[in-house]
Amino acid sequence: MGKIAQSFAGTVDYVPIYVTEAHPTDGWMNQWAPKKFGPVAYARSNEDRLVAARKFVSTMGLSGSVLVDSIDDELENRYEARPERLYVVQNGKILWRCGPGPFEYDAAGLQRFLESM
Repeated sequence: MGKIAQSFAGTVDYVPIYVTEAHPTDGWMNQWAPKKFGPVAYARSNEDRLVAARKFVSTMGLSGSVLVDSIDDELENRYEARPERLYVVQNGKILWRCGPGPFEYDAAGLQRFLESM
């Protein structure tokens, strides 16, 4: 995603959103959970979610703004975002989205869509 975000910098605002933990230590963990994310438990409060999000941002070396969904999971539920999903939203209207990741994650499709705009 970094290359796509750089390609459209100044034209498209790229904003990652941290939602509920996909592979928590006290929930559904599996052998395919990315090791680079490190172990994290389910957040029980907004403060816990912020701590987990900061750890994720630091581990992944992200820069710029990162939004964090509330403990009520409003964004995740509204946009079916877990575990990962790409959207193009303009003036509150969804223009494009891929299926849920990791199997329907479509960065190439996003790039084609943005190029067509």
